[in-house]
Amino acid sequence: LTHFRNHFFTIGVNGMNEMVRNFTNDKVDITSSFGHEFCMEVLDYIRNRMKEKRYKHTLSVASLTRDFCESNGIDPLKGYIAGMMHDVAKEMPHDQAKKLMKKYYASHLDQPEPIWHQWLSRYVCESEFLISDEEILKAIEDHTTASTSMSLLGKCLYCADKLDPLRGYDS
Repeated sequence: LTHFRNHFFTIGVNGMNEMVRNFTNDKVDITSSFGHEFCMEVLDYIRNRMKEKRYKHTLSVASLTRDFCESNGIDPLKGYIAGMMHDVAKEMPHDQAKKLMKKYYASHLDQPEPIWHQWLSRYVCESEFLISDEEILKAIEDHTTASTSMSLLGKCLYCADKLDPLRGYDS
C-alpha cells in the first residue's frame, strides 16, 4: 500500500473518505473493505490513464484546488474531484482523441491539439465516471483556456493547475 500512503500524503485521507461516503450515501467509509477497495480502484483507474509524472501533477493539483476551495468557501470535495479529473484525457491516443473531438466537440477542432484534453476530460468524466455536476464539468472544460463565465471553482482549478509546484517551470 505504499502508493496509497503517498497518495494520502498528497491529498489527504479526508478527501478520499468524503468521496466514498458521498458515493455510498454515507452507508460506508474508507475504513470498510468496500471503501478501501473502491479508493484503490479509483486511484488505479486514474493512474493507469497517465504517466507517473502527470499522475503526481494530478494529485498535486487536486490537493491545491481543494485548499483553494476551502479558503474561498467552496465545497472542497468539488475542488478535489475537479483537480483529480482535470487531465484524465491528456494522454488519450491521438486517433481516439480526434474521433471524439469530431463527434462531440467539432466546433473546437480548429483549436490547438494540446488543449483538446479540456473538452475530452469533461467527456471522460461524464461518460466513464458518471460525473454530472455541471460546476465540476465546466471547471474541467475551462482549465486550460479559462473563460469569461468561469465559476469560482473553475478559477480555483485554473490557478491550481498553473501554480502547481510540480510543473517545474514558472507559469
